[in-house]
Parts: sequence; structure tokens; C-alpha cells
Amino acid sequence: MPPLASRQRRELLSLLLFNSLVAVVLFLAHNSQIIVYWENAFVDLRYTIRGMTPPDPRIVIVEIDESSIKEMGLFPWPRERHAQFIDLLTRARAKAIAFDVLFTERDLDHPEDDALLGDAADKSGRVIFSMLFNRGPDGTPAEPLAPVEPLQKDNVNFGFVNIFPEFGGASRHYPLWVKHNGAVIPSLAFAAWSVAEGRLPEELVDRARPAVDSSTPWNEAYLNYTYWRDGPERSPFPAYPYVDVLRGRVDPAVFSGKIVLIGATAAGLFDAKSAPGAPVISGIEIHANALNNLLKNNFFNTSWTSGGWLLLIMVFFGVGSGLLMSRSSSFIGGAAVVAVILGYFSVCQFFFNRHILLAFTSPILSFIITFLITLGYNLFIADREKLKMQTTWSRYMSPKLVDLLIQDQAVLTAGNREVTVFFSDLVKFTSLSEQFPPKELVELLNVYFSVMTDILFKYDLTFDKYIGDCIMAYGNAPFEQPGHALAACRAALEQVAALPSLHKKFADRRWPPIDFRIGIHTGTVLYGDLGSYTRSNYTVMGDTVNLASRLEGVNKMFGTRILISESTFQAAQAEIEARELDFIRVEGKKQPIRVYELAARKTPSRRKNGRPSPFSPTPCVSTASAGLKTPKPNSCGWPPSCPTINPPRSTLSGASNSSGRNPRAIGTAFS
Repeated sequence: MPPLASRQRRELLSLLLFNSLVAVVLFLAHNSQIIVYWENAFVDLRYTIRGMTPPDPRIVIVEIDESSIKEMGLFPWPRERHAQFIDLLTRARAKAIAFDVLFTERDLDHPEDDALLGDAADKSGRVIFSMLFNRGPDGTPAEPLAPVEPLQKDNVNFGFVNIFPEFGGASRHYPLWVKHNGAVIPSLAFAAWSVAEGRLPEELVDRARPAVDSSTPWNEAYLNYTYWRDGPERSPFPAYPYVDVLRGRVDPAVFSGKIVLIGATAAGLFDAKSAPGAPVISGIEIHANALNNLLKNNFFNTSWTSGGWLLLIMVFFGVGSGLLMSRSSSFIGGAAVVAVILGYFSVCQFFFNRHILLAFTSPILSFIITFLITLGYNLFIADREKLKMQTTWSRYMSPKLVDLLIQDQAVLTAGNREVTVFFSDLVKFTSLSEQFPPKELVELLNVYFSVMTDILFKYDLTFDKYIGDCIMAYGNAPFEQPGHALAACRAALEQVAALPSLHKKFADRRWPPIDFRIGIHTGTVLYGDLGSYTRSNYTVMGDTVNLASRLEGVNKMFGTRILISESTFQAAQAEIEARELDFIRVEGKKQPIRVYELAARKTPSRRKNGRPSPFSPTPCVSTASAGLKTPKPNSCGWPPSCPTINPPRSTLSGASNSSGRNPRAIGTAFS
């Protein structure tokens, strides 16, 4: 099978590609009503947090309000009064005078007033009258509803007052100009801006174009309202009643250099609109906000709310959620979702305050949905893989190590490391197997293997395989395990200690007692998931494995049960009782190695006093027979109960460094 890490990378890549596809699908639906509704709600929240911003001081509103109607009578008023009003503001040196009032029908009561109003506007040269475009079936501008003919003078300007409510009712976009019969027709705010600038509307189109959505014929810009409106008293634009201005109760100097917008605010008279945070607002205030954006060049930049940039942001969030959940638990992932939502909203607020609009709902929706998909994958797919790993690896190591492995599968990567290899083999298994039918022999081995393997797991050794009646295990792989040599020694001693209880179980079933030999060696191995792409096994390989296997067999020569190499002894000597037996030379190796018989754990008194074992460095062997029965105490004091040391038997003479004899060679029988 392929390496685990490679498989995980492919699975993660597949998940990220799927999340990207989900983000693309959500992008295609980002203009749906439900998403637009929530996007507008989060924009309104940003208005609330930002609060009021100061408007351009050049904008002044003159209101046709309740007090003006009360004093001057019902509206419409004679147009002569509007002519007087224009003359007054012209003398006050207003830069532009824009009427959000339609004069599309003649004054039947005072026909001569139309000419008076037209002449006053023509003489001023800075007046803008309103017009209204009808909308064709496809939403494009149709024939306009223009002011009456007497008002259409050479020096009179015109601007359309179309404002279109959007989903939810609020007016968020403002049309700046349309092209009609080949000419640029400005909106009321755009016309007022061009008059104040002393430029033709055509000359200002390029300056306003960056803020415009030119995908529609209305060339709309996203309004950046200067305030979050809770009521009329919150309007930041200076406003004066029409009657007070006309009758001189307002100092004309306040209009000098100003752009004056005239419109109705009286209940039942004004053109009721809706804006963010204001369910009811007069049309003149929307024109004032649009004019403010033109003067300050602070329409919202919406290039990040659609098209390629939005798709990129949504894919980023989709991929990000997959990466997040692939590397964290469900709890941490859930906390991270909250942090990402709050963090991204803070980013949106930061740019909002700088007139840049970032889409919030679609990216966050992409993030949340892909997060849930990834979470579902982790719960239903990845957990199934974890269960598979748990089932597989629980046969090789303790539950504690299996849990660690599931959390960090990277440890399965191949490499070189020092490990302690453990081999055990039953004594005279061939003759034993001849005494039982196959089924009963399998039962005996299963009981034996279960007891011995549980002891290996107790000391966090990794089970490798059963080779016939042989057990192979190792410590310090795949996890680093400090004290792995000592762990292997303790496991071996506990297995010996478990024999009496095991024999009792065997006796109950009329099975004969068994015995085993153990070889332990510490050295460097190659470890990893080794094998072909179709069949592999996590194992260790190298000379260290071969030597541990041969040490198990050398027990026959010394009449011992547990042999350990010098490297194992050096690593564990502070906690074990062992005696040096001999030098042996392994076939294929030039340097001989010392071997030790492992007897017991070191007693607390010896660990505390730091007293050396009485069995080293002078070698000795027991006087026991070549069998593996427990040696009887002898003059050498083995097992460790007496410090008296006698010379070794003549058959093992030369075992010490000072003997001058050649080391015993092994390997022919094991090669």
C-alpha cells in the first residue's frame, strides 16, 4: 500500500477540492434573495458600529415642511415664489440650486408664472430642475418626463430624480447618469455637482466612473450614507424651512458658496423612501447623501463584493475551513469558527470605515458550510479510518500507544532509530506439537501468546509478529520511548514470573508445562511500513534484529533463559541484576560482543547505595544442567543471593577480558 502520509495528503487534497467546488456553487448563488437580505443586515450593522461621519459643509437643504405649508398655504405654490426664491439664492451666491420638485405640468392658475420661473432660472445659470425617466420593460430608461417647455432654457440644467428601492425596501444604490439619444443625462445630485464644479456632466463622467457599476444602464454607485438615521433630528445636513428663507428669516450669507437642495419633507407631501436604518426618509436626503459622496469621492468601492475577488475570497474560506478542521479537534474547530467569524467581521468593519465594502455573508456561509462538511467527513469518514487503525494497531501495541498513534500518524514515517528488539521462543516446541491435535495445539498457543503479549503491552513494547512459536517485539518505535531497554528487560522478567500461574492454567486443562528462552539486543534498525504496495507490515529490520534472534538461541549453549547484549545491559544496568557470561562473535561481524544473563530487577537497597552487582565484571555460570529449569543456588551465588563468586566452568573458560581466550563464535546454526 502507498505510504500513509501520501494517502492522507491525497484525501486532504480531495476534501479541499470538494470544499472549493462548494464555494463556487455558493458564489453562483450570492445574489439570491436570502443572501442579499443577510448581507444588507450586516452592512446595516456596520453603519451602526461606525456611526455618523461629517458631511461636506457645502451642502444645504431647504425643506418644504409643515411650517412652510402652514404659513404659505397648500402645495403647489405659485411658481412666481420659486422664481423669487431663485433670485434670492442667486444674489446670495449659491453655487448650485437643485429642485427635487417636478414641474412637468403647466401652472393653470397662473400661466404667466411658468415664464417667470424659466427666466429666473435662465438668468441664474445655476439652477437644476428635476425630470423623471420612465423605465422600459427591460429596466432601461425610456422617454423622460421633462419640465414644461417654458423652463427649458439654454442656461437651465436638468437632472433625473429616479431612485429605485431594492430588496428589503432600502435605497442603497444611486444612479449617476444615463445615456439617452446619445447624450449623457445626469441625476439630480450629479447635475448639482457638475454645476458647482462649473463643468459639463460629460466632463465629470470619468471622475465618477470608478465608483459606478456600469453593468446596468443607470450607472449606479453604492451609497455611503453619512449617518445612521434614527430620526429627522439626526440629519447632519444643515436644513432650513422654505418659508424662512423666502421671507428673509435666514441670513442669505449662509448660502454663499453652497449647493442648495430644495425638496419636500412635510408628511404626506414628500417622496417617501427607505434607507439603511431609516424605514422612512425623504428623497431629498438621499440626493444629499449622493451629492456628499460625489463631493468627497467616498462612494463605497464594491469591487470586492462580486466577480473574481468574491470568488477568490469564498474559495479561500472554503479551503481554509478544510485545512482548519483537518488539523484540529471538533471543539477547537468550533472555537476557531467563532474566532474567524468575529475576525472577518472586524476586517469588514475596518474596510467599511475606509469606504471599501467587503462581502460578509457569502464568504462566511462558504466557511461555515465547508466547515460542517469537513466536520462530517471527520466524524463519519475519518473516524471510520481511526476505528480501522485502532482495530489494526491494537494487535501490535497497548491501547495507550494506539491512541497516541491515531493522534499523530506521522510517527509511522520510516527512518533509522535505536530500538530494543525482543525475541522469545518455546523450548522443545516440535516435540510438544506432536503431543496434541492441531485444534488443541492452537488453543494452547493462544493462551500462551495472550499472556505473554499482554505483558509486552504493559511495558509499551510494540508487538511485531508471531513466527511459529516465536514472539518478536521491540521498544522505541514507532514512538520514542525513554528507557526502552529497561522496559524490554522488565517484560522478560515478568514473563518468567508469569510461568507458574500459566502452568496452573495448563494443569487444569491437562497440558504439560512449557518453558521459553528470550534474547534481547539494543541497536539501530530501519523501521517503517515496509513491503510492497499491495502487502506491507510495520516492522524493524537490520543486524540488531538478527542478533536479538541469535541471542535467544544462544541460551542453549549457556543453560540460561534470558540473554541480553552488552548494549542492552549498559542502558538498563541501573535497574537490573545481570552477570556477564562470555564474549560471542556473530557470523559476519568482526567485533565480538559481551552477553549477560538477566536475573532480576535490582533491589531498592542496591539502587540506593549504588553498589555494583556481584556478578560483574567477573563472569560465572550456574552449575545447573543445560536445561532451562531454574538454576539452584551455587557457590557462585546465582540467582543473586550470595556475593561469593567462583570461576566459571572449564567449558566457558576465557569468558573474561583477562582470560586471553578467543570469543565463542555463533551464527552457523542461525544464519
